Amino acid sequence: MADRECYTASMNDEDDPFGVRSVAVSGVVSSALIAALVRKLGEKGLLTDVDVRDIYDDALHSLERSEAEAEQDVVDMYRQAREIIKIPLRDIPLPRDKS
Repeated sequence: MADRECYTASMNDEDDPFGVRSVAVSGVVSSALIAALVRKLGEKGLLTDVDVRDIYDDALHSLERSEAEAEQDVVDMYRQAREIIKIPLRDIPLPRDKS
């Protein structure tokens, strides 16, 4: 019950009448869940390292496209998001050329 009260209180926060904080928190939760899902599918062998890398690369390119079309006041948010996406890419081996 305490969790529901905390959630309800954050949804009705007088300091955040437009719910921006709630939207931001929702985005963080969704991102964490998707990243965990991709990682777990890779660990279980359902996705190859190449598949996982492709997913992160696609996310990175999506952010780059969105940043190019974004209003100037949110460009920094897209840059920060891209830097976060790049972190797991450092740990995923590059595919080897099979030729």
